[in-house]
Amino acid sequence: MPENLYPGQETIPEDQVFAMFREVQFGMVAHAGSSLSEVYFPNSKDSEILENGTGVFVDVHGTKLLVSNEHVIENEGLSHSFPNHDRYVRGAYLKYALGAPVDVGASKILDDAWTQYGDGAFAIPLSRFALRHETVPHEILWTAGYPGTRVKQLAMTYATCQALPTQQHLFREGELPHEQFDPEYHFGLGYSPDRAQPIDERARSNSPGLSDPHGLSGSLVWNTRRLECFYAGQPWKPELALVTGIIWGWPSRDYLIATKVEHFRDFLEQASRMPSSPPT
Repeated sequence: MPENLYPGQETIPEDQVFAMFREVQFGMVAHAGSSLSEVYFPNSKDSEILENGTGVFVDVHGTKLLVSNEHVIENEGLSHSFPNHDRYVRGAYLKYALGAPVDVGASKILDDAWTQYGDGAFAIPLSRFALRHETVPHEILWTAGYPGTRVKQLAMTYATCQALPTQQHLFREGELPHEQFDPEYHFGLGYSPDRAQPIDERARSNSPGLSDPHGLSGSLVWNTRRLECFYAGQPWKPELALVTGIIWGWPSRDYLIATKVEHFRDFLEQASRMPSSPPT
């Protein structure tokens, strides 16, 4: 935890900090957990091996999109899950993407697929995407996705979703960012399996800790605005949270790299106006 969460303010007691992290975790899981979709696609060198990633459902003025990274959604043979359904759906028939340094991709979800399987899913409205990545210092951020083993055999079993309240990674003096990290486009997100602390002591004995984050590619990062509300003296609820980025890389044991929301928000609106399937 940082020594001082907000310049000019007294240090928040550690037990109060943990209480806010717990509130964020449980609130955001209940609010946004059903927006997640586990994504599978055949390995480019061996089609009998599947690789996984994370997708999210987004609603742009009534049009439903599956959103992930460009390096995920561009793969052929992509299938994805829906909450409360035990099968995977072929998707991403037509794909729209922005390559590096943005690394974001989207595909329209066919109306009949959403009608049949989307009853338990939450498609995040475009209005919940911030106009730009801008938070109070040391704000509590939240992300969720499907990390862990990068390849899986053809037996399609659901991976375990991992949800994480964290904070923006601050590069210390002498710490060199990854060569593909561009501060104009990207920010770091704290993710250290070696130093992670459980926010619920009751779950410590049953928790394996943070996983290898391969598979988190495509996970959204939320600015929960919990500290913003705290310092404004206002009550917090998860409906106040805004999407502030999307994860695409893990260059070290301390942080993930995410693209700032201002570099892909307009792209989502543009993708919603494109065809959902090839012309017949």
